[in-house]
Order: sequence, then structure tokens, then C-alpha cells
Amino acid sequence: MKVIGTKSGKFKLKKKDIHINDHKRLSDVTLTNLKELHLEKFPVVNDFEVLINNKDYKGRGKLISLYSASRNEQLTTFPRWHCAEAFLKDWSSSTIPTGTIDDPFYDMRKGWQIIIFEYKGYIYILQGNEFKKKINTIHTWYRTPKEGYFKEWNKLVKQYKGKDIKVIGTKSGEFYFKEIDTKIHINNNEKLTNICTNNTINLKELNFEKFPIVYDFEILITKKRLSKGFGKHIYFYSASRNEKLGSFPYLDHAETYLKEWCKRDIPSGTIKHPFRDLEQGWQIFIFEHKDYMYILEGGEYHLKKNKIEKWYRTPKKDYFKQWKKLLKAFK
Repeated sequence: MKVIGTKSGKFKLKKKDIHINDHKRLSDVTLTNLKELHLEKFPVVNDFEVLINNKDYKGRGKLISLYSASRNEQLTTFPRWHCAEAFLKDWSSSTIPTGTIDDPFYDMRKGWQIIIFEYKGYIYILQGNEFKKKINTIHTWYRTPKEGYFKEWNKLVKQYKGKDIKVIGTKSGEFYFKEIDTKIHINNNEKLTNICTNNTINLKELNFEKFPIVYDFEILITKKRLSKGFGKHIYFYSASRNEKLGSFPYLDHAETYLKEWCKRDIPSGTIKHPFRDLEQGWQIFIFEHKDYMYILEGGEYHLKKNKIEKWYRTPKKDYFKQWKKLLKAFK
């Protein structure tokens, strides 16, 4: 598999029977007992770097992994983070996976989990089996100096910031993503917390009057496929704010299903039964209340990062009008 490293450049990554922990495992690790670990025993990786596939990998787009050149070892993988070339263009230094020992970065999906946190000048990385499984083990665990960790991630993010894709808006027509100001945030970075607790949705408790109104709501779709395996993608947008308001990162091949959609397939719901989609650290809620459609997007509820990053409302008639325009374009 050909990859590009943030230090090593392009090379062919070969599988080798090398393991930083000599195949020793940690058992019964949870998000609440990290302080009980013998952190001083975690091996130190001083030449940490981030790898990304040179080309599309088996229909999953580009994938990210963490690497040590001196060991010639792929230390950690992100097997569920498909199509990295798409989401990296929206990342900033604040998006880089990290946390504290009390509130670590955590992702879990389909038998896999990863925990990342900062502690006393190091970034600790633990990867293993999903904790819900009976076999709850961490098979790879190490630490790397904090400064080097962020330096390599920032190099990768910077590399993809320069890449651009063309989108077509239901009002604005064709333009490039690069023209959108990524620093603008409709909620001034204020987040909503605990929208979901114990799989219960708490929408009725929201202060609906506080939700900002978007009067020029429109829908964008990429003009070309993001990659061979993922097709076109959909985004929500405000031209007056020049802000990308939301997206459907896991609704791949929009050009395929839009041909089959009709009015009843437009994402919509009620406060009691909202439209909801949830996947790999991401979730979105859409529901109608009085004359508005409310849209909330953020982190997956069962992760510790249970926060709604963007929340707003748009007149109901405008919301459906823009969706109908998009559907008509693909009929």
C-alpha cells in the first residue's frame, strides 16, 4: 500500500511482524480509569508521524494511520474514518483528535475503539477492541511528545486546506468551497450539550427562540465525485453569511439516491419524532416546529463528546423549496 507521511514522504507501507508493545495487551480499560494505568510504562515514540494513502483504498477513499519510521511500524489506524481527503479540508488545529485524561478524545465503532489524551507533556494513544465487546482489550498503547504530535497533524491539515472542490448551490450556482469562510460560526462556537442522554432525545427542553434564523438557506452538492468510492455529497449553506452550516458526511453517492427520492424522502420530522442520522462520531437532528425547520448537528450521543456544534432554524417553506429544487435537478 502506497502512503504519504508527514515526514517520510511517499513510500510503500509493508506489513511486518513488529509491535511496539511486543503484543502485550491492556485489559478492562475504560474512560473513567485512565489514571489507574501505569502511564510511565507507555513506550515513547519520538519520531511520530501521520500517514495518508496515496490513492483511493478499496473504495473507502483515503485513510489515515499513525507511524514510526525508525521502527518501520504502522502504530495506529483509523479504519472507520473513510474518505479522509473530504473531511480534512474542513479541519483546523482545534479538530485534531485530543483530550485530557479526565475528558479524552474517544471514538468507537464496529469492534474498534481509540482513546487519545494529553498528560504531562505527552499525548497518549490507546487502540483496541470496542469496550462493549466481551473481549475488551487495548492491543496498542504508546505516547509521543505533545509538540511533535500537533506538529505532524497540522502539517497534514495544512496540506489539504489548499485543495478545493467545486459545488453547485440551489441558489448560488457553481462556486468553489475555498471561497467559504471557515472561521464564521452561526452560534459563535456556543455548543448545546446533553441533547441525548441514555438514548433519550431531549428536544422539548430547548429554548427555540434562541435559535438563529437563516433566511437564505440553500443546499450544495459537489459537482464531481469526492472519490471513486464515495460519489457526490450534500451540504447546507448560507450565502449571506458565506458559511457552510451542515453536511451529511456519511450519505455517500448523493447523485444515486437523489434520482430515486421524492418529497416524502426529504429529511424532516417532529419534536417528538425528529429526523435523525447517526454515524461514527457524528449526528444530525431535523424537525419542524411551528413555521420553522430546526437543524442540529454535532457529535455522536454515546461518545463523551456529546455536543451539538451547530444549531439554527430556517423558514419551513424555504427548506422544502430548496430540497425540491435539488430533487428536480436529478430527476
